[in-house]
Amino acid sequence: MKQHTLINHRSRARLGANVRPHTTVTTVLFIAGRDSSQKLAEVAAHVYEAPAIVESEERFSSNYPPDEHYFVGYAENVVVKVYDADDDTKPEYRFRLALSPPRWRKGSKLAISDPVMIAETLARAGLKTFIPSGQWSRTDWDGKGKEYAV
Repeated sequence: MKQHTLINHRSRARLGANVRPHTTVTTVLFIAGRDSSQKLAEVAAHVYEAPAIVESEERFSSNYPPDEHYFVGYAENVVVKVYDADDDTKPEYRFRLALSPPRWRKGSKLAISDPVMIAETLARAGLKTFIPSGQWSRTDWDGKGKEYAV
């Protein structure tokens, strides 16, 4: 099979042949709340402070159990989605943070978009963060990754 190199017209970043041109590349971080009673809205507020995201909103969707809502923040260079983890992949991390390039809506300011920098910033702000390595969404995932402790 011949490999093709695709160019994303917005960022000019090279995409591998196994990434379809209409899909975005998303990085997911696992977030632990400051305590077991912390709610999604509180965690999202802390998450958006760290990378300096000033434009955010709550959205409602049945695709985001258990409470059918999530938060999304917009920067000029990144979209940051925060939602409840709905699986038992790493039970101590009750929330997920998804980073993706902006597609249809952008914020007015640049923000931190590097996953490691975000994880370090969140840890300094009191939110333990984990960046999984490998295919974490698969049932045979080995649980490996890097933890950023408070």
